[in-house]
Amino acid sequence: MPRAPAIPGTISSLQLQPLVHALPTLGIDPERVFGRCGLRLEQLADASVRLPASAEFEVWDALLELSGDPLIGLRVADVVGPGALGAYEYLLRHSITLRAAIERAQRYVRLIDDHTIMTLIESPEQALLRQERQGGYQHPAAGTECLFATVFRILHGLLPDAFAQEMRFRHRQLGDLREYTRRFGCKLRFEHAYDEIAFDPAYLDRTMELADPRLGQVLEEQVERMLRELPHENPWSQRARTQLARLLTEGAASLPRLAESMHMSTRTLRRRLLEQRTSYKQLLDEVRRDIAYYYVSRTDESFDQIAGRLGFADTSAFYRAFKRWSETTPAAYRGRA
Repeated sequence: MPRAPAIPGTISSLQLQPLVHALPTLGIDPERVFGRCGLRLEQLADASVRLPASAEFEVWDALLELSGDPLIGLRVADVVGPGALGAYEYLLRHSITLRAAIERAQRYVRLIDDHTIMTLIESPEQALLRQERQGGYQHPAAGTECLFATVFRILHGLLPDAFAQEMRFRHRQLGDLREYTRRFGCKLRFEHAYDEIAFDPAYLDRTMELADPRLGQVLEEQVERMLRELPHENPWSQRARTQLARLLTEGAASLPRLAESMHMSTRTLRRRLLEQRTSYKQLLDEVRRDIAYYYVSRTDESFDQIAGRLGFADTSAFYRAFKRWSETTPAAYRGRA
């Protein structure tokens, strides 16, 4: 089995708690699912626990394997109860408008995931709520479908007349289109550039009738306190890796550009890397390796595309590097995945 992708950052145990409560309803033993990933249920009961971001992939992979159901993400969303994400979710539910809820979701998303970015894009005809991860890493496909289906159900409960214009997913269609249509009732697009929900911008400033602004204020104070208690930053070397991954996806990776993104001189960056017992060349090789494992095992991108994404001069150079990292070819590695 190929190694889990080394994705930067951590996630909250809250992100996996909905599965703990939903799986028994679907006839699936959560202890068996999480046990495959080396996780205990009592770990996930503590909202302060942080897990490696790769744990999200491992859990959804185990769930897909044990259930044999490619649409398990949608089925989990059907039975997830209110409050699965704790104070963070209740804060959004008690925002006076959808716009206020999105602003709070953006401000406090680090409680759930260190590196997720939520963006609201507005035009007169359409509003887009976009979810992505720093460095170009995708979220697990089944997890994204679960999240979007859950968000859609919550939104419909708060604004009964609300509907999405279009659901867009980066991944390919996983199962029967009728199952998606039954839950979303709107246009669907797969293999899109982003994971995003398109809707009428008129809903943004519509009052959510069930919201309690006073309770929302109390919850915001609690969430602010929780955010302050999180580690302030990832270690310096992790920030360097994250910046380098971003530069690679932009086709602009170089020692001077990395130094600029870290707000330091090239000389200072070299010294800091030396203090970490590494070098720019070694750091670049490690980041390329982790991104390569991710795109080879988790996507259908051609090896030519992946080689270009990682800044290799040609595909043969990528093949040689991949063989050095994994002692196998990209094709064999993808086949095992």
